[in-house]
Amino acid sequence: MMLMVAEAVASPLGAILVSFWRQAGMPSESGTPTRWLCEISDQVVDVHCACNPEIAARRFCERERYPGHLDSAKSYAEVLADLQALSRLDPLDIGPSVVVDTSQGVRLDEVVRDIRNAFDRWA
Repeated sequence: MMLMVAEAVASPLGAILVSFWRQAGMPSESGTPTRWLCEISDQVVDVHCACNPEIAARRFCERERYPGHLDSAKSYAEVLADLQALSRLDPLDIGPSVVVDTSQGVRLDEVVRDIRNAFDRWA
């Protein structure tokens, strides 16, 4: 995480940071902490990817990642229960939020438009 912070702080043009961010209501050991985000800039937009928990659980169980992530240690039912709980949490409270439903195809031009509109709120 320290590398992400250093790179974001050093960028004169800003940064796009991607992570599984820790939200209020999550266990303290889950997700990347967010408190520092607003300390490096007062212009932060949260792009919150939302997905039907059943679809997300299927995708999670079908993907292949580095074995050190221990994805295979959880059953589909456990993954689904975790994602159902996460789906009830609010987006981050760090600035404007753009919610993108990734259950189906995503129109990138619409997402970019919504992000630009969110940043325009500071203009």
